[in-house]
Amino acid sequence: MANWQHLYFFDKEGKNYNMEYDSSADMWTGDIFLPQVSIDLFEVGQIFILQKLIDSASGTFMFGYPHAVNEQSTGDVCDWNVSWDTEDPKEIFLFQFNKDFNTGTQSALVQEPDGPPLIKVDNMIAPLQYDANQTIDPITGYITTNDIVSEALQIDITFSSPNENTYRRKLVIRDECTNTIVAEFTVYAESIEEDERLRVMTQNMGYNVIASDSTVFRDTNLKKLYLTL
Repeated sequence: MANWQHLYFFDKEGKNYNMEYDSSADMWTGDIFLPQVSIDLFEVGQIFILQKLIDSASGTFMFGYPHAVNEQSTGDVCDWNVSWDTEDPKEIFLFQFNKDFNTGTQSALVQEPDGPPLIKVDNMIAPLQYDANQTIDPITGYITTNDIVSEALQIDITFSSPNENTYRRKLVIRDECTNTIVAEFTVYAESIEEDERLRVMTQNMGYNVIASDSTVFRDTNLKKLYLTL
């Protein structure tokens, strides 16, 4: 059965990734190319996943948060397990953060703390929706339900490297109950050294940023900078 045929994958700018669907394996495959980034900096990418569903009330197609196909014997939903197929390269990794983070700061006179903190993870559980009354067409694979949430499932990936190089790592999404692969995406990333022309230009202007300056920048709280004349 084509359980996952009607999934759609978008990047952080809302563009369709145009992944390929294999009907014989009921699995998605494709490539994700992260933009080049300078060494020691971070490039963040997202995968937003929607599912095309049928609204049981109107009989029309609607896009919503992905639904699980079934439940576990315990009554828990069969979610997705998201992980990498290899331990390396660790320069490309998954991360999570608290989307409902609230600093609690109510006054403009109080410095708001940084946040939310990013948490690096090797794998994660992507929770799915499930409607006990939903039905699945055995031929088309469409799910008919009255529980359609207008929201996308979000998977966050990022890349950072201290060295100039190219990297590749395969992301695997599995059904938690059947252990079957829902999708395999190869993530490509590249880190680049500082442009030599920038160094020469700043030197010609009488300013030279050297490696030891990074300590000054790292230990300086930009929120507390002030100008003295």
